[in-house]
Amino acid sequence: MRRGAALLLLLALVACRGNRPAAADDALELRIHLPAEPAHLNPLLLSDTLITQVALGDVYEPLFTLDAHGAIVPVLAEHVEVSPDQAHFTFTLREGVRWHDGKPFGADDVVYTLRLLAPGGAPAVLAADFDDLRDVHATDKRTVTLDLGGFRLGRLESLALVPMLPAHVFAASRPADMLTHPATRAPIGTGPYAFVSWQSAHDIQLRRARTWRGPPPAAERIVYRIVPDRAQALAQLDSGDLHLLLALPAGPLLDEAAADQRVTLYPYEFPYYIAARWNCRGNGPLADARVRRALTMLLDRPTIVGTILGGRGRVASAPWQPDDAAYDGSVTPWPFDPDAARALLAEAGVPRLSVALLVPAGSATLGRVATIWQEDARRAGITLDVVEDAAVMERARRGDFEGFAYGWTTGVEQDLYHHFHSSQAGADNYGACADAELDRLLAAVRTTPEHGARVELEHQLHRRLHELELVTVISVDVRTAVASKRLAGVHPGAHGTPARELSLTPP
Repeated sequence: MRRGAALLLLLALVACRGNRPAAADDALELRIHLPAEPAHLNPLLLSDTLITQVALGDVYEPLFTLDAHGAIVPVLAEHVEVSPDQAHFTFTLREGVRWHDGKPFGADDVVYTLRLLAPGGAPAVLAADFDDLRDVHATDKRTVTLDLGGFRLGRLESLALVPMLPAHVFAASRPADMLTHPATRAPIGTGPYAFVSWQSAHDIQLRRARTWRGPPPAAERIVYRIVPDRAQALAQLDSGDLHLLLALPAGPLLDEAAADQRVTLYPYEFPYYIAARWNCRGNGPLADARVRRALTMLLDRPTIVGTILGGRGRVASAPWQPDDAAYDGSVTPWPFDPDAARALLAEAGVPRLSVALLVPAGSATLGRVATIWQEDARRAGITLDVVEDAAVMERARRGDFEGFAYGWTTGVEQDLYHHFHSSQAGADNYGACADAELDRLLAAVRTTPEHGARVELEHQLHRRLHELELVTVISVDVRTAVASKRLAGVHPGAHGTPARELSLTPP
């Protein structure tokens, strides 16, 4: 995503190569795999794991992060004071922080960023988590207060994902235009790495930030290589052209990596959902829940888990882990039953259904799942056209699909409001589903602080999602990072692996 400025730096590094051993120079550059090209590099806006991996924490920084136990770890805020109901926050900012262009960071930047989350602000992925924002203001150059309406499920995690943006870069433009702002592809942050270049379909490069206030990270350069084919990426890891694959799903490639003595596997602690989403727009057949249920019943999910996923996944009837308290264990996943599927389609008046299913180009696992699904549907007289596309998520956000297969992960507290509330059509509610009862439950779950009462609401939500079948949950499993034996500091989390923590020993 970044061009030009990196070229002089890289030429200079090449010129200096003869002054130090090749092995030492090699240890200064980390090469990390990206399975697709990010849409942009601004984690505040419509975002995904690729964007947060590259740009959040290493380039942009939040006010704080959370540790494994959910405790606040200060970052740009030196101190964070939170009211018991998590409705009022006071941030005391660090002194001496500078943006990568040398400008000082301060309270004005924090106020500017947090106000973008208010209704009518930027097209922010987290805006729905702050639609109760009442006030944000600076009491002095180092202190900012944030007032919200009350409890929200996952509020701390949401705030920990908000990157502080430079007001002096963005404020002259309208918030609605942020997606097209040049800095959205070439970010200026406060983190340990500064953006250098972005060569489309090839790589994104970062370098140590000269303005960084802390000890320099071990690697001088981070190169994110865009390789859609994971088999090819694994081969590059074996050859040393890559040092880290961020997420390898369960399946033959993971089995191959597990048997390779030259790499180390790092399972994530967070669940990974493989699923298909359906477009509910208009009056077409997919707007009918019976059709969506029939499509699910044409996929033999237990066999998929046992073969393609090597037994590592679990079938679920809604997007929670089966052992999550929010998951209603009395709800049985729709079975693989082609006869019942045909009956549902006949009942819905669409016995000759034809649906196009988008699959991310280079995803061997989703490609194999889609091929089996296509064949089972064909035997039932249904046409499922499998279409590989390198820009599946971009098409999903535009609503340009009938169905698409993808994967996503969540944190400890999962708020499904983003995925399914009617107000989120055009954002993470890709299928633009609209159901009054679903909306009521989604809003109630996220605003109920008492655990027992919230679990009961979540069970009701589970049952409604199962009935509507807006998403076919193919499997719930755990992603695995695969790294060179030379790489240290791999700490996978819900949103990737911080590059600043990585170091590479010489070959």
